[in-house]
Amino acid sequence: MNMEENLAIKWYETVDSTNLQAEKEKTESKDKTVWAAEFQTAGRGQRGNKWEADRGKNLTFSILFKPKNIPATAQFNISKAVSLGVCAYLKENGVVAKIKWPNDIYVGDKKICGMLIENSVDADKLSSSIAGIGINLNQRKFTSNSSNPTSLSLIKFNDMENMKNKGENIFDLKKELSKVLKCIFYYYDKYSDDIQGAREDIESEYFHSLYRKDGFYFYEEIGKEFSLQPNNFATGSIEHIDNMIEARIVDIDNNGRLVLENRNGLRKSYAFKEIRYIL
Repeated sequence: MNMEENLAIKWYETVDSTNLQAEKEKTESKDKTVWAAEFQTAGRGQRGNKWEADRGKNLTFSILFKPKNIPATAQFNISKAVSLGVCAYLKENGVVAKIKWPNDIYVGDKKICGMLIENSVDADKLSSSIAGIGINLNQRKFTSNSSNPTSLSLIKFNDMENMKNKGENIFDLKKELSKVLKCIFYYYDKYSDDIQGAREDIESEYFHSLYRKDGFYFYEEIGKEFSLQPNNFATGSIEHIDNMIEARIVDIDNNGRLVLENRNGLRKSYAFKEIRYIL
């Protein structure tokens, strides 16, 4: 996307949720319209969680996508494009990030970005998608019990002790929003236009950018009955919860499900909310 292209960005000092605002206005709004806020009173995350963001510190925004040629069965690819765009933005800032399936963005074992993507389908086509995105930029202290939060400021300037109490922003929100949108729209446009087989490239890049892609890790199967059993995965006499499995990531299937393989070579696919990383 050329930066000269006029972006439809609606900024709010305070709004309940940029996703809710986008939903209210999506019918009359064009593809790639953006709603951004300095503060959300009811910002939402995955699994119904509230997104913690101090006023004026971080990027909280939603993008409306109205793709013309994405099948309903391929709607997860919006998530792939947006996730890769955020990773590319962080890379431009010298930060290597990974995608914790389906679309949380992690630096090391800490979460820097969360997303809530809500899709609408018309017959066999994806008619619209609203991607709500929160990227921690300037916040240096987190008080919620969300999993291991961090920010771009903490990562890049953690040695600046004087920044902890000043309350000033290192990163300008409007400037950084333009930068991250450029990265996100790059992947979205490539996927939508399928330039020289770009869809396969994006799918491959997404898979290779996954958090904990290499090696065996523990996961919790959600919804299984809770009980303790003798340990079957490791040496020693410790016990484990029987809904915990040790497996490695081997694929993302056509429906966006996470495919795990245990040490016996058995594979199983999981939809969102059916599996949880144990951190």
